[in-house]
Amino acid sequence: NAYCQDNGISWVDWSLLRKNRDLCEFTRKAIGFRKAHPALWRTSFFDGRENVGGFPDIRWYGPGGAPQPDWEKGGALACRIDGQWEHTGAAEDDDHLFLIFNPGEEPQVFELPSNATGSPWELAFSTQEKEPVIQIKGKASVMVDGHSVTAFTSR
Repeated sequence: NAYCQDNGISWVDWSLLRKNRDLCEFTRKAIGFRKAHPALWRTSFFDGRENVGGFPDIRWYGPGGAPQPDWEKGGALACRIDGQWEHTGAAEDDDHLFLIFNPGEEPQVFELPSNATGSPWELAFSTQEKEPVIQIKGKASVMVDGHSVTAFTSR
């Protein structure tokens, strides 16, 4: 456990900052995304309870856009996290979040679910090297690379 070590095991080597600038910038953005969204600050576990609008605090989806009750099987999946204050415990509503996780090697196409508000999903964060390709013909979909996480927000 490095937290109890006051020696080189836990010291930050700031000379590596220039070499690892991309990693530092990515980490800064990831921390900023979490800090900006009370829906990610939960003080209790998700429980599937629906809000007044009929959306649960979390709902899992497969790549085809249908709710996926067997999320524990692994593979590519996504979740919609409800941002209403009654689920987050925050003083006001947050954005709704749609997070896509693709642990596999191959790219996957995910259909973006519709929102009760009718607001579109906006790309907020991605671990891909290039921005994901978003198609909005009929139902909106996005192609995400393997080994990536992509986050969308919507009001």
